Amino acid sequence: MSTPNVSPNAESEVLAISNRWVQAELSGNVAAVDELLADSYTSITSLGTVMTKAQWLEMLPKYQFETLSYSDVSVQLYGSIGILRGVFTIQANTGEKELAGKYQSTDIFLSEAGAWKAIASQLTKIVS
Repeated sequence: MSTPNVSPNAESEVLAISNRWVQAELSGNVAAVDELLADSYTSITSLGTVMTKAQWLEMLPKYQFETLSYSDVSVQLYGSIGILRGVFTIQANTGEKELAGKYQSTDIFLSEAGAWKAIASQLTKIVS
């Protein structure tokens, strides 16, 4: 089943945008993150709070990332929706607190007008 306006390379494109997102956050490039997130983007944090795109972009400069990476990644495609799941490893400092750990992560991307943007994320801390 093919979907109009969705590239046959959609899985690779979702992986690429996810990698660009990680690199933008690692380097503190708020403008790049802004371009990768849909205006309606929301994230459910590991603490269960909901953050909007504007809230995340405002908080991002406070983070000093040492490690930010994905492993065990899989992508599922449903038409113009791409769902990326994986284990997200983070080590960062906000100046007020240190964040470290592994999280089960789900990122949802939407393809519109030939461009993928993140529309939602959810993190759950892996307790060992």
